[in-house]
Amino acid sequence: MEKVHLAGLKNLEHDRLHCAIVSNTDLVLVRSPDSDEVFVLYGRCQHRGALMSDGHVNGVHLSCCLHGSTYDFRTGKNIHYPGADLQKFELSDLTTWKESMARASGVAFGGVGER
Repeated sequence: MEKVHLAGLKNLEHDRLHCAIVSNTDLVLVRSPDSDEVFVLYGRCQHRGALMSDGHVNGVHLSCCLHGSTYDFRTGKNIHYPGADLQKFELSDLTTWKESMARASGVAFGGVGER
C-alpha cells in the first residue's frame, strides 16, 4: 500500500489548527501548546458540521467557528454538552482505520513525521 504523509511536525505550529482528509473524512490536527504531542480528532463540529480546522484554539480548548461549541482537544470531549464529543484518533488507530477503509484504493495512512 502507498503511504500518505499528512504533515511534518515542523509544519504543525503550536496553537494552530490543521486539516487533513483521510478516506473522505475530515480530520483536525492540533499540536499541543507546550509539547510536540499531536492530537487528531474528527474534523466536523457535532452541532452544525462546520470544519473544526476553521475554529480557534485557546489553551486546550478547540472552539467551532460557527456557534462556539467547545471541545478539549486532548480528549475530544465537548465541555458544554456531554456526549456531543469529537472522536479522537491515536495515530496507530488511524493507521488501522485507514487500512481497513482504503484496501480497494491501495492507500495507507502515513501519520505525522519529521518532514
